[in-house]
Amino acid sequence: MLVQGVDGASTHRDELSYAYDWALAVGTPVLAARAGVVVEACDVFRAGAPKPEYRPLANHVVLRHADGLYSRYFHLKQGS
Repeated sequence: MLVQGVDGASTHRDELSYAYDWALAVGTPVLAARAGVVVEACDVFRAGAPKPEYRPLANHVVLRHADGLYSRYFHLKQGS
């Protein structure tokens, strides 16, 4: 289920203006929307919160696509 969409909340401004937030059950597989090459990944955080100080502390994967665009997937479960 879509929770927040483009420019849909105060957290989706500036570089995040095209961000989407999806509500998924823990353990739901997250697949890339487009083919790409993994250029960054972080899988070390066990916890987080919707507070500004936690923003840089999120498990994530960044993909570079053939056309030069990037996709970022954040708030992933540790070990996933």
